[in-house]
Amino acid sequence: MGMNRNRRTVRQTLLAVPVGLLMTFAGIVGCSAQGHQVLPASLESRLASQGSADDHFAAAAVYQDAAHKQATEAERYEKQAEALGQYMDPKGFRRSGLITAAQTHRREAAEMQQLYAHHYEQALTMTGKRDAQ
Repeated sequence: MGMNRNRRTVRQTLLAVPVGLLMTFAGIVGCSAQGHQVLPASLESRLASQGSADDHFAAAAVYQDAAHKQATEAERYEKQAEALGQYMDPKGFRRSGLITAAQTHRREAAEMQQLYAHHYEQALTMTGKRDAQ
């Protein structure tokens, strides 16, 4: 009977590892998928149906704000990674995870910055302040 308790504990432990990994990866995927739904639905639909220059300026502002937020999150994770001491994270697992999260946020910030630039250029072209290329 004592062995059954140990087996249950081992089974529970072995089951907890894949569940934990699944939740971690789901969080990362959710984080990266979140970046693509930045615009409000009404603005996105207006842009899809030949949006105006004001719509493009509004989209540019939203994307610029999102890029700033992603960059701020990346900095926060980088600072946490730097603050970890040798004794707090002897094998470097936490530090590695924090650096990976920071890199993900940096990529999202770069993507948002590119979308900002695209919509800003579209708005300038539509207002005649920039030639169409």
